[in-house]
Amino acid sequence: MAKASGKTCYVEFNGTALWVSSREFSVTEEQNTADATAGADVYENMVLTTKKISAALKLVMLTSATGGAIIATRLRPGNTFNLLWGFEGNTAGSPKGGFLAIVKKFNRSAPYDGVIAIDVEFEMAGETLLFDDSIAKW
Repeated sequence: MAKASGKTCYVEFNGTALWVSSREFSVTEEQNTADATAGADVYENMVLTTKKISAALKLVMLTSATGGAIIATRLRPGNTFNLLWGFEGNTAGSPKGGFLAIVKKFNRSAPYDGVIAIDVEFEMAGETLLFDDSIAKW
């Protein structure tokens, strides 16, 4: 059975491709619950409430001349744009995910000589997904 490779992963934020220098990308989906336990219940009774989706991206900073300044400007905390991804790439027929995303965190570091690393966290800003990657395609 063929395995998908991270090499084909595609990520874009406000039309700017971010996977060019990326090292890791993840999407986390969560189901929130509320306690509905009452009266003589012996066990806690949890009910489903809202869902949450977030994403995280780690990349190596490009020089300003090769697009690094544009990427760093787009990824500032509070910026809100469409975040789109395709873990199997962005060729026709590949699964496509996306949501209106707020940049929650932007962290720069220099972990070793000659490299500047960026860690970014995104949270959903809207009420619905733009693209559900379990059904949507590029």
